[in-house]
Amino acid sequence: MSLSTMRNTDKAVEVIVHINESLDEERRKGLVEKISKDSGIFSVEFTPLRHHLVRVRYDRETVRSMDILNKIKGQRVNAQLVGPI
Repeated sequence: MSLSTMRNTDKAVEVIVHINESLDEERRKGLVEKISKDSGIFSVEFTPLRHHLVRVRYDRETVRSMDILNKIKGQRVNAQLVGPI
């Protein structure tokens, strides 16, 4: 783990987003790629065997949970915040 990654870990929080529709694998992959590119996002992944739940790990100093939700909704996906982990 690099020094910058370790520093970023100190600011990291996680949130769960519930996807209110069924997305195929290609659409899930595209959503993960799109959200992952944003500055301040450390990781994005769909929960195994629960493809309606997305876990996003991000820098709480530069990104708000509503920013993440709006980015997901901007991909024409009906979603809602479940809450932090």
